Amino acid sequence: GYRGPLWTLLKNAGYNVDYVGSVTDTSCNLAGFDKHHEGHGGWRVDQTYGGNGLYEHINEWSAGCMTPHIVLLHIGTNDSGSNFTTILNRYEALLERIYECHPDTHVIATTLMWRKQAANMTNIETFNNGIAGLVTAEKAKGRKISLVDMKAAVPGAATSTGSETGAPNFSDGLHPSATGYQLMAEAWFGEIKKLYPNPESFETENKPAVAYVSVKNLGGKDMLTVAFNQPVELTGASAPENCTITGATKKTGASVTITDDQKSVLFTLDSPTPW
Repeated sequence: GYRGPLWTLLKNAGYNVDYVGSVTDTSCNLAGFDKHHEGHGGWRVDQTYGGNGLYEHINEWSAGCMTPHIVLLHIGTNDSGSNFTTILNRYEALLERIYECHPDTHVIATTLMWRKQAANMTNIETFNNGIAGLVTAEKAKGRKISLVDMKAAVPGAATSTGSETGAPNFSDGLHPSATGYQLMAEAWFGEIKKLYPNPESFETENKPAVAYVSVKNLGGKDMLTVAFNQPVELTGASAPENCTITGATKKTGASVTITDDQKSVLFTLDSPTPW
């Protein structure tokens, strides 16, 4: 796949790479290679038209890893043989679920690459013609998202007759060859460099931020939850005297609870409003 070549490009450019995901299967034998990923062969955007779908699994996958700075999202090729009329709506729902789990992550979306079957290519072109508008709409919502034209980055055959393999960039009319995967890696790498031209800027530009704040009554006590978009260093936060809340009063002697994932802090309050 492209993960090995992308790893090499990033490491050689000075990036401190940490791949995340629930899967570790790989044939890559690079020294020190991080095997974690969330790539699933044959999967679709969702389960609407059969098969396994990313949408239904994002929550469980996200719960098992730290918040990624970047999500590489190349999905839709396997949907091209099904009813394609709702692909952009389902893709938008997938994006929303990703951002629910990781509000501050930057998604790099892509167009879909060449495929030898003419009927599939008709659907793929429909997707490719609409994905730019969807990305623009997500940006208008304040989302971190950009688009890579992967079809242009990894050219296939000039036509689709059902017989071409798409060599040298494709091995069988569908899956990229080693040459094709290298081109994919270079396309991902080029966009990552645009987002983070300084390899050290990942840490300085992605500081922890508050994802949400909520208040509810538990057992007769008003509980304030402050949730962060990534694990944070909370040494000392369990001591109420070390915490300041503006517009509310902490219970005298009440403890502050820190969740095991280091992403949330729970306070017991006298008066949760006004803020």
